[in-house]
Amino acid sequence: MTGDLIGCNLRCKFCWADNDIRNRIQKPPAGAVFHSPKSVAFILHNKAKEKQSKYLRISQGEPTLSKNHVLSILEELNRSSKPKYPFILETNGIILGNDRDFAKKLSDFKNLHIRISLKGVNSKKFSYLTGAREEFYDLQLKAMSNCLNNGISFHPAIMIDFIDDAHEMADLKTNLEAISPQLIDKLEFERLILYPWVRDRLRKLNIEYEAILNKKSEGE
Repeated sequence: MTGDLIGCNLRCKFCWADNDIRNRIQKPPAGAVFHSPKSVAFILHNKAKEKQSKYLRISQGEPTLSKNHVLSILEELNRSSKPKYPFILETNGIILGNDRDFAKKLSDFKNLHIRISLKGVNSKKFSYLTGAREEFYDLQLKAMSNCLNNGISFHPAIMIDFIDDAHEMADLKTNLEAISPQLIDKLEFERLILYPWVRDRLRKLNIEYEAILNKKSEGE
């Protein structure tokens, strides 16, 4: 069961969130409400039981922007939810990599698994895809180290459609092996979904999405 949130500290060119959601943090829609941690936990748990889901998840943005809110949601789920659903925290890892204390607090929740979505194989590609400065790429790697050092269940993921060649794949493997050789086997490759708003955004940015489509077809 997935709950959607708004807000992110990156502006990825390939973001699946539609433009309305991406812009709501600047201009919230009429009638928008802020849900308390207790409310979020209650809704997620009840919907999971209703839909017979196996996991709980929050997506569409960057949940760690509100660290205390996330921690409180996990506390609520841990306190009141029966059954105890595994909770998947999807994050780009930047805040997690910058705050070791946050990682330590997250380690208290044994039903937590973190999916760290890498935005590029190296710092240069990261900056191109996200618009952020290259040095912030290291925080994504540091997030994995923080999880490893605190015994947190996690795995890395990356968009395979933006890995251009064997040299870039080698960069990625080098970065992961420097943290732990086991991460190579845990790496999840995801594929780009060209929703209409993603296609329009890539077109406006002069990114040849047709080439991405052809590359995707060849790999399938």
